[in-house]
Amino acid sequence: MNNFYSHKTRWPGFTETLYISHDQKVSFSLYWYDGDVNRIVLHNLYVSPTARRKGRASSALRDIVSSIGNKRLSLYVTNRKLINWYKDRGFKLIRDTDDIIEMSNK
Repeated sequence: MNNFYSHKTRWPGFTETLYISHDQKVSFSLYWYDGDVNRIVLHNLYVSPTARRKGRASSALRDIVSSIGNKRLSLYVTNRKLINWYKDRGFKLIRDTDDIIEMSNK
């Protein structure tokens, strides 16, 4: 992910890395829990309104999946409209309840 600045923070029980694109139009966090090295969680994928509908989120998602190799990428959807967007990019619905919508690439 050469197009991003990154900052890693160690928290009790997990590690988080914040990524911001060089042009500051795309940002997201990846975190992983201690003891679960095969699962990475994507959090807050954000694209600036002026950069939307130009493939920036799709490109970032491809970079993330490519960079983590064989590990599972999980995410939690807060906007139901995004379920199909992630499905179109290879993610599967894992859990869909009133409280949580979880998706994963594996």
